[in-house]
Amino acid sequence: MKPAIIFTLFALFSSAALADDNIYEAKTPVTLMIEGLVLGRDGLTGDSYTQPSSSLQLAPGDLTPGVGGGVRAMAEFPVDSVGPLGAGSIQIGGFYAGGFNAGGVLNAGSDSLFINYGSDVDPGSDENDPDPHQDAYILDISQDSSVGGAEINFVTMPAGEGVPSFFAGAGFLHFGEDFDAAIQDDSSPSGYDESFTIGTTNNLVGGQIGFTGFADMGNGVRIGGRVAGGLYANFVSRERDFSGSPTAGNPSFSDSVDDVVFAQSVELSPRVAVDLNDNVELTAGGMLLWLNGVSEASSQFMTVTDQDHADVGANGSVLFYGASIGLKVKLN
Repeated sequence: MKPAIIFTLFALFSSAALADDNIYEAKTPVTLMIEGLVLGRDGLTGDSYTQPSSSLQLAPGDLTPGVGGGVRAMAEFPVDSVGPLGAGSIQIGGFYAGGFNAGGVLNAGSDSLFINYGSDVDPGSDENDPDPHQDAYILDISQDSSVGGAEINFVTMPAGEGVPSFFAGAGFLHFGEDFDAAIQDDSSPSGYDESFTIGTTNNLVGGQIGFTGFADMGNGVRIGGRVAGGLYANFVSRERDFSGSPTAGNPSFSDSVDDVVFAQSVELSPRVAVDLNDNVELTAGGMLLWLNGVSEASSQFMTVTDQDHADVGANGSVLFYGASIGLKVKLN
């Protein structure tokens, strides 16, 4: 999915250049904005990785995701008329950020861990032991995430100075996670006895509406931003790859399930722009992005040994927040 988003960012250059070479010689300039992006995210969700009677405890809330880094860009060019909407501008934009690494290791030493999968699964499970990890000693967990998107919007002309413009358009959002875990059953380890990966992919396709604009504060400084909400069809997939040792209670397997569900997004992006000269602005701002109706990998830990579990788990939500800084250039 990353190549598709990168392609969209490259397409911004060609769309802006094409607009500059054609008939767009209006008062509204053709612009291209590129910013570096730093995001954080809220914590992982799901049931505890260990049972209450375990000598050590580890839950999703104990793992703090790290910072993700990336880029966002936006090209905007004026158009004379779009049907009954009248004159305005077209925005083509996209962003991508990856990382958000989280992880933890529990080593019980001479005690034992009670790992919380295989103990509460759906009926019809293929597991051989109802409580396979009562004597586990080491649990090693790691997860990383990625988020990105692309959009094209029509933006109306503002009704007056400092009045926000309405925009509407089509959007695509991607949110993916990879959750890895390894379990050692022996207090004298010769390697992990079992390991698995849970991968979730959410590809949201739909539309969005919102408001955007800036207020002139004088001396080449403008303050504003945008707020947007979207409704999407979420094309969800969940993949699992479970590897057990020959003597382990759970057999090795791999599977994949897919589904389509409704999802929503809310974005709030306050911004400030400062003129560096007649054609270049320094831009900086915040980004708050909430996705609802998505599948998260960590929340599917408990059912990982259940080969009959076909629910993609797209009932979660995730919040990303951060800041960006870059340049906006007038191309005509």
